[in-house]
Amino acid sequence: MNRSTHRLSKHWQDSIQAFFHTAFRGMNMSNEQFEPTIIGFLCNWCAYAGADLAGVSRLQYPPNLRTIRTLCSATVGPHQILKAFQKGADGVFVGG
Repeated sequence: MNRSTHRLSKHWQDSIQAFFHTAFRGMNMSNEQFEPTIIGFLCNWCAYAGADLAGVSRLQYPPNLRTIRTLCSATVGPHQILKAFQKGADGVFVGG
């Protein structure tokens, strides 16, 4: 791995950590009605572009789906998926 690749992946790893902190803010913890919190790791070039297009087209998706943009879905490791569950996610989606 050359230095520029290492810097790029370090940047995206830091971005994922920052998104973790914001993704769980405001989660519904009341017992009134269960709404699962789904964390979606979306590839910047494929799934995230589709979600962005849905937003531009004014299509709605549920507010309990929290998206985290990644450089590529292949960069999402098992430790990040497990961390999402540890932080309180009910499900994890990895889209590429």
